[in-house]
Amino acid sequence: MKNKILHNSLLAAAVAAAFPAVANANETSPVVVTATREARSSFDLPVSIDVIDAENIQFGQPQVNASESLIRIPGITANNRNNYAQDPQIQTRGFGARSQFGVRGIRIYQDGIPLSTPDGQGQTSTFNLSSAKSIEVMRGPFSALYGNSSGGVVQIFTKDGPAQPTLSTGAWYGTYGTHRENVQLGGTAGMLNYTVDAAHFESNGYRQNSAVRRDTFNTKFSLQLAEKTRLTWTVAGLDQPESIDPQGLTLGEYRSNRKAASPDSITYRTRVQRSQYQTGLVLDHQFDNGDSLRALTYYGTRENLQFLAGNAFNLLPGASQIQREFGGVDLRYTHRNDIAGMPLRVTSGFSYEQALDNRTSLATNAARELAGGLANLTGAASTRARARNEENNSRSADLYAQAELEATQRLSFHMGARYSQVRVQFVDKIPATVNPVGSGTNSYEKTTPVAGVVFKLTPALNWYANAGMGFETPTSIELAYTAQSASVVNGSGPNLGLRPAQSRNYETGLKAFLNSDTRATLALFKTDTRDEIVVAGTQSGRTAYANGGRTVAKASNCPSTAASTTISMRTPHTRI
Repeated sequence: MKNKILHNSLLAAAVAAAFPAVANANETSPVVVTATREARSSFDLPVSIDVIDAENIQFGQPQVNASESLIRIPGITANNRNNYAQDPQIQTRGFGARSQFGVRGIRIYQDGIPLSTPDGQGQTSTFNLSSAKSIEVMRGPFSALYGNSSGGVVQIFTKDGPAQPTLSTGAWYGTYGTHRENVQLGGTAGMLNYTVDAAHFESNGYRQNSAVRRDTFNTKFSLQLAEKTRLTWTVAGLDQPESIDPQGLTLGEYRSNRKAASPDSITYRTRVQRSQYQTGLVLDHQFDNGDSLRALTYYGTRENLQFLAGNAFNLLPGASQIQREFGGVDLRYTHRNDIAGMPLRVTSGFSYEQALDNRTSLATNAARELAGGLANLTGAASTRARARNEENNSRSADLYAQAELEATQRLSFHMGARYSQVRVQFVDKIPATVNPVGSGTNSYEKTTPVAGVVFKLTPALNWYANAGMGFETPTSIELAYTAQSASVVNGSGPNLGLRPAQSRNYETGLKAFLNSDTRATLALFKTDTRDEIVVAGTQSGRTAYANGGRTVAKASNCPSTAASTTISMRTPHTRI
């Protein structure tokens, strides 16, 4: 027994010598809310979560795409193809890798408002980075507490206005007619705090047929109704009237002229027009006993019109349009108490989300489309052939709970669970005589538990571990076609036999303060997945998906089992 005590004492002394206690350690650990839904030091949480602050988002950056900043985070891949007809693709620990455009498998939020649909699709192009206070990125099992698409969570927060009314402007200029300007007004007037930001971005593009124009705005008004009650109203919007799509090149075309556009891009002037507007209300109330209540509601619209190349749908040429309405509510309560002298925090809540997509695919007369543009897409039936005309309705209803118990000053336990029910519905408006099996409904439900532990080896060194289950439902895009229907104009989809991917996630790591200005994190993680959603085949511009077999991550050949390290320093503009 004495030898064991001596061994433990020597081990503690060695650890303390390697990572000495840092008096102001918490000052270098960012405060986050994504992991626990209340402000906590990231150092004390059993999760991989990083914060990109306003300085690193905006200093020396064009502030056009979130990928500029997300590449700073280990374990995150943010592919920016500089093609503004397609949103940047985000991957984390393998999740989101199958997305050809946009974000799947990762939840996206702006000021608490979901930018991901209930079935798991999302985009980051609506982020107005010049008014951002921070971006929080969480990876690992605890992401499952946000429901479907449990690979990770990316959340952007708008900064508060300054104490005095302040007007500021910014501009960024580059080659190929590229420029971005923004104007921002913020301040405080009595009980009202406000931030209003508008930006314009435009470029002719490096390649032929790659011009883009984009306008964004973001506003936040916070009203202090009482000492412990605050109401926040946010409004954000994106107007991207045209983004020319140069499309891909063959190897020979690239070697001949890397700035060239695809011949089909020139012939059919492939391009995208999109817009999105959203608004939300958040009510925060703090009770006298320390408990808190948050109620959130939001609503938004999105339109996306894409002009396709001539071989789409086996007709000449094509256009695909999506008109979306989305909204939802989230209500949660946080209770604080003691159990046998051990502090306990419990957060429980309910959320409901819904998105209704009207999807239309048209094949038009090439000469009319090129001469008249969109007007010919809404003309007489004789000028077009309708390849797709349907409603996609997705909604989710979730219950969640999360608890933290501080057993001792050095040991804390974290646990949680979420019950999610996701329903997708396809309503085909093409007559049954043409497409007899174009409608259908499917529901998915899953309870995803997570658990974690943090042990303070020294005041400046924490060990943590966590484990949990996750699931990822098919998106409406992945459900659209069976392998057979992908090859015909009016197929026999949707593919309602497609099952959600289910995963078991494990992680362990160390968080350390190397000195008063530097912190480091080491994370080891592993993911086992079954029923992974994979591509079954692509034909005529349509992709069909299927469930793969069981996937076991192995360090020797699978990127889902890996390690990541990050070292952050407080020195301005310095990051290793």
